[in-house]
Amino acid sequence: MEAPCEEGEGVFVRVDATSSDNQTMSSTRFVEAATSWPGQEGPCVRSSNQQDSTAPQAFRVAAFPNPTQDSWRISVQMPQEDVLHLDFFDLSGKLVRSDRYAALDKGAHTFHIPENELGTGLYFLRMTTESGDNQILKLVKF
Repeated sequence: MEAPCEEGEGVFVRVDATSSDNQTMSSTRFVEAATSWPGQEGPCVRSSNQQDSTAPQAFRVAAFPNPTQDSWRISVQMPQEDVLHLDFFDLSGKLVRSDRYAALDKGAHTFHIPENELGTGLYFLRMTTESGDNQILKLVKF
């Protein structure tokens, strides 16, 4: 186990999940913390809004709060300057919202998805970059 993190630091935590149809999904998230966490990958690092050369240089995403009854904040860590696509699909697979963000700088970015744009339900958010990074998140709005 790594040494405890100091105030203002956190860890990247890997979460593995298996769906009812036996599909395995992995997600790595940055968690600001004062201690190390089970599943921690690598050393403690500074929070994503600070530059630190020890932070893994990878495409990372998170949505919070999730589930929500209001709106989501979508957090994206870009390993390099790139174009980002956010595509929201409903349970039937229909594209219900699509956003494109051109020339995002390397580093952390946060996007706000207002409550009135998507109704109650289960959504899938596919985030892709033009350099080939791709992640899918399940979002719940009640």
